[in-house]
Amino acid sequence: MAVYMNLVEEMEVLDKAPNTISRRMKKLAEMGLLKVTNEKRGYYQFTDKGKQYLAGELDAEDLELPND
Repeated sequence: MAVYMNLVEEMEVLDKAPNTISRRMKKLAEMGLLKVTNEKRGYYQFTDKGKQYLAGELDAEDLELPND
């Protein structure tokens, strides 16, 4: 998974298992912040909504949380 490789192994900014990161990425996609660009390889891309959230233009209260 590209995110795992970048954040955990290359940058060493997270200490999480690949399945934890994958599960969280899927939730962000369900919330509309990410979209899957290559499911087999685990590639995601920020949506416009995700970019707005990162820029501080969208509050967390405005996000719909997925049901578990």
